[in-house]
Amino acid sequence: MFGFSLWKIVAVLAICAGVAGYFKYTQDQLAELNQQVATKDFALKAATATIEQQQADMKRQQEIMNKTNEDFQAARSRVGELENKFSQIDLDRRARDDAAKLEEKVNNATKKVFRCIEDVINKGTKNAGAC
Repeated sequence: MFGFSLWKIVAVLAICAGVAGYFKYTQDQLAELNQQVATKDFALKAATATIEQQQADMKRQQEIMNKTNEDFQAARSRVGELENKFSQIDLDRRARDDAAKLEEKVNNATKKVFRCIEDVINKGTKNAGAC
C-alpha cells in the first residue's frame, strides 16, 4: 500500500511540476510578447510623429513656394512695366539732343536702384514696394 501511495505522490508532484513549468513558460511568453508590443507601440508613435512633422513641413514648404511664386509674378510684372517705359523712350534722340542731361538722369536712377537694393537687403522686402 505504501508503494501505491508513493506512486500517486510522485505522479501528483510530476503533474504539479509540469503545470508549474507550463505556467512559467506561458508567463515568459506573455512577458516577451508584451515587450514586443511595447517596442512596436513606441516605433508606431515615433513613425506617426515623424509623418505628422513631414506633413507640417510639406504644408509650410507649399506656403513658401506659393509666396515665392507670387513675388516672382510681381517682379515679372514690374519688369514688364519697365520694359514698356523704356520702349516709349527714344534714347538715341535724347542722347543726341542733350547727352549731359540724359547722363544725369541715368546716374540718378542708378543711385535710386542701388538704394532700393540696399533697402531690400538690409530691411527685407516689406520696404521694397516704395522703390
